[in-house]
Amino acid sequence: MLYALINSTGIHRLEVEKKLELADLQNRVGIAGEPAFIEYVPNQFPDPAIDLICDEEFLYKELPLTCITRRSIALGGQVIATACTDDGETIGLTEAQFQLVATNLIIASRI
Repeated sequence: MLYALINSTGIHRLEVEKKLELADLQNRVGIAGEPAFIEYVPNQFPDPAIDLICDEEFLYKELPLTCITRRSIALGGQVIATACTDDGETIGLTEAQFQLVATNLIIASRI
């Protein structure tokens, strides 16, 4: 399965054999390896199935700015982009969805 891992160095392909479960997501967002409370940030891309997942406490933890969406939502720490079903199940990204993420996010370190 394909996900986009977004951090201060850019947008990276994250390919895993099985879909990321809640614990996996919690350990990959915010500060890598530290469990986090996750927050889904929907409706930031032309494809409404794509969600961004971040540490909901990134401001409290004073994590550095990572990216800004085209709708001016700023997120900090590591962020994951994934597609979700209508039921909220994460299902990874298609190649076309990965390209939408790559072309529609502003990476803070490149500003």
